[in-house]
Amino acid sequence: MISVIIPTHGRRDLLAHTLDSLREQQSAPEFEVVVIDDGVDPELGAWVASRDTGLTIRVVHHEVNRGRSATRNTGIAEARGDIVIFLDGDMRVVPGFVAAHAAQHVGNNTVVLGNIVTAPELGRSAFVDYIDSRGVKKIAPGVEIPARYFMTGNSSSAADLLRRAGGFDEEFNEYGGEDTEMGYRLAERGGTLRYAEGAVSYHLDLNSVPRMANRLRRYGERMLPILVRKVPRAREDLGLHLAEPNTPGAPWSLRVKRWMVRLLCRRLFWLPAAHVAEHWPRALRVDALFDFVRAAAYLDGYRHSGGEGR
Repeated sequence: MISVIIPTHGRRDLLAHTLDSLREQQSAPEFEVVVIDDGVDPELGAWVASRDTGLTIRVVHHEVNRGRSATRNTGIAEARGDIVIFLDGDMRVVPGFVAAHAAQHVGNNTVVLGNIVTAPELGRSAFVDYIDSRGVKKIAPGVEIPARYFMTGNSSSAADLLRRAGGFDEEFNEYGGEDTEMGYRLAERGGTLRYAEGAVSYHLDLNSVPRMANRLRRYGERMLPILVRKVPRAREDLGLHLAEPNTPGAPWSLRVKRWMVRLLCRRLFWLPAAHVAEHWPRALRVDALFDFVRAAAYLDGYRHSGGEGR
């Protein structure tokens, strides 16, 4: 038995595509769908019930908005399956999606990352090519997937492992950090990450590069200090130590890197670069440009937060 947990936040138009694609699953084990409305749409349950999906669906409504972590924890509490699939409510999945996740699960310590791809109808660009090649897709076959690569947009875990890990930390009440922190805790409890290339979900919503950068800037300032406080090793895993002030006795190479980061990781530089990247020709794709925008934005936020311990 598998439980597919879908958080949603007022986008019935996108959720309709998600549910319709789950209706088309082939060769899948028995599965249920748990939709959690995070305090936005109290009539969502009636709307879902009115649709002829043929799925076993339960809709849970939060009276107030509680955030990403709490919404997923509600889903975990409601789930009846031995395996929990996390799927964002702005995804359309392929017919073999559930089966591809299920095929990777062995025992009670398996964590599976699916394959998120930008929906073809949104068009292709240098930025789309870039984001479709990030995350677990950067890891060579056969290489152990680091815990920090865990993400909830398209992933699955043994339900027992999730409960042993204690669910998502609800101190992460804005965008980002909650899945990374959970990835570390899953690994500490014996979880091993695997990649299911066939578990494809098409992302139906696309941020602009400047919007992504501004979101990462806030994530760096608001959520990354919490992550570092809870998981100190994340400080170096994510390169956050480079945004900290130089200290006496630090190696010369580290001092130079910190000086460069503190000079360049400013809105003065990363925001114009984001606008350039937004219109960068696909034929001249330069990943380093997008890497700079992403890293500079969240390092800028982390630098302004005061870092660890906030």
